Amino acid sequence: MLLASSIRIVDAALELADADGFAALSMPKLAQKLGLTANAIYRYVRSRDELLVLLADAAWGPAPDLGSTEPLGGGELPRGGGGGWRAGAAGWTRAMVDRCDVHPWLCDLPIRGAPMTPNLLG
Repeated sequence: MLLASSIRIVDAALELADADGFAALSMPKLAQKLGLTANAIYRYVRSRDELLVLLADAAWGPAPDLGSTEPLGGGELPRGGGGGWRAGAAGWTRAMVDRCDVHPWLCDLPIRGAPMTPNLLG
């Protein structure tokens, strides 16, 4: 679980990324926004890469609720209110596009491996 200060740092980074895109996000700019030194941020976030992972998790948010699930082949797929897997996939896609409308820089984030945060795993 993130410390309260870490959450503050991620929230401030989210505001900066929404204003200028994630490429313009730097530790000195973030520190200035928070009234800290850049080194003070490293007490809570180990690196810019870790900050970007936390930022992506916060921006994507929790997985969309697409209604009930129905077991299929040992797993569960969103059913989108009974419309089948295609309706679930379409609903998921719409939810992801909506997220990118709110945070356009999400599409520019590099993908460096499997998701490892709660919202991305969801």
